[in-house]
Amino acid sequence: MSKNGNLNKDIDLKNFDDGGVSLREMKFGLWLSQKRQFFIKLITLILIGISVFFFIYSTYNYIIYFLAGDPNDQSLVDSFVSSPRKVTDDLIVGQPFIFQSSDKTDVAVLIQNPNEKFMATFNYCFQQAQNNIVCGWVYYAAGRKVCQCSGS
Repeated sequence: MSKNGNLNKDIDLKNFDDGGVSLREMKFGLWLSQKRQFFIKLITLILIGISVFFFIYSTYNYIIYFLAGDPNDQSLVDSFVSSPRKVTDDLIVGQPFIFQSSDKTDVAVLIQNPNEKFMATFNYCFQQAQNNIVCGWVYYAAGRKVCQCSGS
């Protein structure tokens, strides 16, 4: 009983609305607050484990990289790494042909893309005596032979 006599005995507690929190939700909240320190330690240990994994992984890859030496020397890298650094072959460029007409010059060159899975896009310039005759860009599909022709 209260000291002041403020207890109202006419209030029906069955009609009291507590905001919809069930007893099951209250038990879960109590369990979660009791296990809070455990969850903090668990998350901390998981993050430390992830950090250690990536530290070891990056250290291993740096060792492989520095042991490999020259990036163009693939013999040592291929023995350590399953994915080689250079997976494409260079384009095969033939000799340019120059065709003279009255006041214009046509230039042609045979270019082959030996890569069956890769396309090539690049800029080019035909030069004569350090002067650019014709410049442009070209797209080569995978595994195609193309005759690049330009007129000036």
